[in-house]
Order: sequence, then structure tokens, then C-alpha cells
Amino acid sequence: MYPPQDASPIYCWDAVGYIPPNATFTNGEDGFCENSGELVATLVNPFWNNCDGGFIMVQYTGFDNCGNYLESDIIAINVLPD
Repeated sequence: MYPPQDASPIYCWDAVGYIPPNATFTNGEDGFCENSGELVATLVNPFWNNCDGGFIMVQYTGFDNCGNYLESDIIAINVLPD
């Protein structure tokens, strides 16, 4: 799975109303054997404030071409204080 951004810190003004981008996945094959797609990002919980910073938790879920349910670990994105 390839999250659309690394887990680089973001600033509090970017965290306000943050909508996590979707992630893509692939098995690296082409043609009939290809299994790739996009997983939907879900904001699990924001734990930050403008004085202390904190983090935003994101999880990716969806289905592959074969109908298998895919779920990522929860990814924490650090939020830097103002």
C-alpha cells in the first residue's frame, strides 16, 4: 500500500478540517494478474490543539479486485503546535 503522503508532520493550520487523501495499492503485476486500486482514508480521531500539537489518526480500508477486504494499520500524522 502506498499512502499518498509520508507521515511527515503537518502544522496546526493544515490540521483544521484535514481530509486525509486516499491510498493506492498494487501487486506489481500487469494485465490479467494485476490487482490494484485505491483505499479510502478515514479520519479515526484527531488528538491535537494549537498550543501543544498532537496527532491525527488515519486508517485506510477497501476491497481489492478479488473482493478481499483490505485494512491498514492506523497511521498517526504528527501535528506541530502553532
